[in-house]
Amino acid sequence: MSRSDAPPDNFGGDIERAADAVRNGGVVVFPTDTLYGLGADPRQPVAVRRLVATKERDEGKGLPILLADAGDADLLVEPNSLMDDLASAFWPGALTIVVKARESVDELLLGPGGTLGLRVPGWELTRRLVELAGSFLIGTSANRSGRPPAVTAMEAHDSLGGSVDYVLDGGPVGGVASTVIDISNGHLTILRSGAVSAEQLSSVAGVAVREKGG
Repeated sequence: MSRSDAPPDNFGGDIERAADAVRNGGVVVFPTDTLYGLGADPRQPVAVRRLVATKERDEGKGLPILLADAGDADLLVEPNSLMDDLASAFWPGALTIVVKARESVDELLLGPGGTLGLRVPGWELTRRLVELAGSFLIGTSANRSGRPPAVTAMEAHDSLGGSVDYVLDGGPVGGVASTVIDISNGHLTILRSGAVSAEQLSSVAGVAVREKGG
């Protein structure tokens, strides 16, 4: 498809259509404050497995969940006071926090040690989509595993468009991935560097910040 052609049927700016697709077990592409995301309802196992197949992602790596509100985290993860402090400082924003998940969470969403990554995105549009979709939305990057992430809706469509129900076009996005940290063991370890720096994290957490493998 050339960029001068008419948009495909599953491409556009209709947030209600995107949310409806998620509620009905579909897989969608959507904009965030960092990159374009690939999403589905984490509470629908068939949808989760379809997303994993679409992304060609290995099982056991975990899938991050976007929240409409920080208060919804308690439904998915065990209480964690350090998470509360970090969420208060950096949510909504570009920080994914990995903590111990509740036993009820689908194992296909979990990373090593039964952990789950959570984030409240910085864009109001994205939070509105999450809210309309049912308060929770898988938010992994919209690309095949090992391929570059998408920063425009058309890039995401070129990569995944034939495999998803809808591509929500929100214009170009920032292109800087969220910082991913693991606090599940009482320490703060940066799993992926991104928009939030180690210095910013340290100033809030009050604990040493470690790099993965360090």
